[in-house]
Amino acid sequence: MIADDLDTDDRLHERMAALAIFTAVVEAGGFSPAARKLRLTKSAVSKQVSRLEQRVGVQLLRRTTRSVGVTEAGQAFYAQASQATLACRAAYDTIALQAPVARGLVRVTAPSTWGRRMVAPLLAEFFVAHPHVQVQLLLLDRPVDLADEGFDLALRLAARPPDGMVAKPLKAPEFVLCAAPGPHAAKVPADLANLPCLRYGEGDRDLPWRFKSPDGGACAVKVAGPLMVNSAEALREAVLQGTGIALLPTWLVGEDLKAKRLRRLLPRWQAAAPIAGRPWLMWLPDRMLPLKTRALAAHLADRLAD
Repeated sequence: MIADDLDTDDRLHERMAALAIFTAVVEAGGFSPAARKLRLTKSAVSKQVSRLEQRVGVQLLRRTTRSVGVTEAGQAFYAQASQATLACRAAYDTIALQAPVARGLVRVTAPSTWGRRMVAPLLAEFFVAHPHVQVQLLLLDRPVDLADEGFDLALRLAARPPDGMVAKPLKAPEFVLCAAPGPHAAKVPADLANLPCLRYGEGDRDLPWRFKSPDGGACAVKVAGPLMVNSAEALREAVLQGTGIALLPTWLVGEDLKAKRLRRLLPRWQAAAPIAGRPWLMWLPDRMLPLKTRALAAHLADRLAD
């Protein structure tokens, strides 16, 4: 056996890293999205691919100012490189699954208002039980691609989870009709049609508010008012200032009601959610969850259970 043919640990690690980076570029369709997924700079990704091409002696990618394509040799190379990358990831995940102690970083995303109010307060207890786990919580009010952006878990408010995701339903929020303290003319839901009502949304849909009566009957009321806003916190502030009446989730206004900063209207009527959806805890289906991720998922699912 020739000594130069023996890979040192460092050289093997470098080659595996290059395979993973090349695979990410092909799957992401470019250097920039691959860099975001890998949490590297675009220049670092480009340099690794260039070195890989020099090492194998062929051009793997076609680069233009607008796109990155895969050469015929690159396609053949990718078929093997992607399998090697998957095998490497599976080996690490297997060890992580067997680790007796959860440790490492878990990246999580959640909607901004709900995440601040419902998710962030649960982490202190989790850290006591799992002191070797770190959590990066990104509060984002936009769709997130877990694979492209490198998230382990996502909490989302949606009518149904996206296709191709493992999703666990969480407790659906309870909504209450509330207003600032003071006299109000609302005795039954139909009265709301003539009162200033503040609505949640972006103007694309103007849905009626729906209620269930004490005897089980249902009714729907078309409401109007001076404000529609796509932020629950902004809606709450407007109600606190006496601008009008709104349907708001108890997780957001529960303390306001207890402190009498807000008053609940029509308490004998059960209000339906003014928007479709419920919270979901989601993760990618094509990977084994390491212990650190399973621990956090179990904690969140338990505390936010239906």
